[in-house]
Amino acid sequence: DSELCNACGRCVRRCQMDAVGLTGTATAQVDLDRCIGCGLCVTTCPTGSLSLVSTKKRTIPPRNAAFMYAKMYLERRGLLGAALIGVKYLLGRKI
Repeated sequence: DSELCNACGRCVRRCQMDAVGLTGTATAQVDLDRCIGCGLCVTTCPTGSLSLVSTKKRTIPPRNAAFMYAKMYLERRGLLGAALIGVKYLLGRKI
């Protein structure tokens, strides 16, 4: 709520993802592409101008590190690149 924001900067200092910044209008602005929804800015805000809002897109965290890395390889290198890395791993070769 920009009307409640007093531009104290606590949320900017508290954000671990550098997703909050002060705009030229002296209010906090959240970069939703960087925000991970941890809520640290919300709990720090003395005026209550920040709040968490559920998004339509739901992200399901991976079961373990292996699934997380597999997803990263698929996103970065595509199916063929991920398969090549998997084959190299199975053969015991370093990447």
